[in-house]
Amino acid sequence: VANSKLVAARIKKYYGAPSTVIYPPVDVEAFKSSETIGNYYLAGGRLVPYKRFDLIVKAFTRLKIPLKIFGEGPMLRSLKRMAGPNIEFLGRVDDEAKAKLYAEAIAYIHPQEEDFGITAVEAQAAGTPVIAWGKGGATETVKDGETGLYLDEQSWEELAGTVINFDRSRFNPEKIRANATRFTTAIFEKNFRQLVEKAVQQYKS
Repeated sequence: VANSKLVAARIKKYYGAPSTVIYPPVDVEAFKSSETIGNYYLAGGRLVPYKRFDLIVKAFTRLKIPLKIFGEGPMLRSLKRMAGPNIEFLGRVDDEAKAKLYAEAIAYIHPQEEDFGITAVEAQAAGTPVIAWGKGGATETVKDGETGLYLDEQSWEELAGTVINFDRSRFNPEKIRANATRFTTAIFEKNFRQLVEKAVQQYKS
């Protein structure tokens, strides 16, 4: 079982075996869109190198546009040294605070390559568009031009240029949230149950 088409391709390459794609469960119902949109962009998660928070901090420090980052990790100290006064590090936030942050952000920033990328789906569940690098799981969870925008390059310059030209009014929160409902816990449970039942039947036969 693979958690994305990207991982299914990797399994095929290295093990020579087919796999069934079942996307991870996301608690979509915990998030709602908001009529009130703040003046900030949002990023978050574990502050580790591959998630490329360095690109986000570098771009927004130069743009001087408000950015909020939630989460903790080994990069926190170095990111704070890089960051301008327009960037706010929130640390660990509870579920209610995170839902509000998602819902009121102009856009969620996701410049890394993930196998799936749950935070990008959570942002969409809150009706918020995602600016994502057009690689990995984001190509399966974010619809370019409809629920967000793809970055053509994984660079701070590309991110900065996209943010400068970003127009939130082009995006429909209801359509964005509808896209996220493809990854609900109920759908995950249904798909996994069907997979197990099929395997059991094949074993019995």
